[in-house]
Amino acid sequence: MKIEQQVEVTAPVERVWAVLDDVPRVAACMPGAAVTKVIDENTYEGTVSMKIGPIAMNYQGTVVIEQQDASERVVRLNASGKDKKGAGSAKVAVLVRLTSVPPEHTELAVCSDLQLSGRVASMGRGVQDIATKLFDEFAKRLSAEAAVPEDAISEAAVPDARAEGGAAAADAPAESTVPAATAAERAPIKVGGLLLDVFREKLRGLLRWFRRSR
Repeated sequence: MKIEQQVEVTAPVERVWAVLDDVPRVAACMPGAAVTKVIDENTYEGTVSMKIGPIAMNYQGTVVIEQQDASERVVRLNASGKDKKGAGSAKVAVLVRLTSVPPEHTELAVCSDLQLSGRVASMGRGVQDIATKLFDEFAKRLSAEAAVPEDAISEAAVPDARAEGGAAAADAPAESTVPAATAAERAPIKVGGLLLDVFREKLRGLLRWFRRSR
């Protein structure tokens, strides 16, 4: 399933790019997502929690940054994960492109090729409607994150193994962990509420069409 989305972020393109260049900060902007481990500068492990009515799903997987072009403001990544209880899996290839919008806004364009299996896959095209809602929420959080001054961001967000063990630690593997996610970041995506919003919007559209056709 291919999903294309565009939204305007209320922050300069340089600041938005600075956030996209920091995967844990990006994950903090996505409801229900959190980075749990840094494998290397291009590979991360993380989780995404999703709740559809009484059904809770917890994906655990890996994100790999395939391309990160600062001059073109383009990021390509692949992510895959499986539900911890075997209720399904997800795989997605994502292309993100930033464009400066005068005076100091940024257009965020995302093209995703999504493959789902299990319970979520049974939602069909409803997944696209939900993705649109989640993308809007992500854009709001990204705007807020991009507004934070760079000097206010803790340098300890991703600990450097060499900082604690001196010369001996300098030879340690690149793998490291990140701090535990905050309660807000761990909170599952409540898809039930999003589905209700989608239904309401479709109903309003149907009523508008009915009034025009009379």
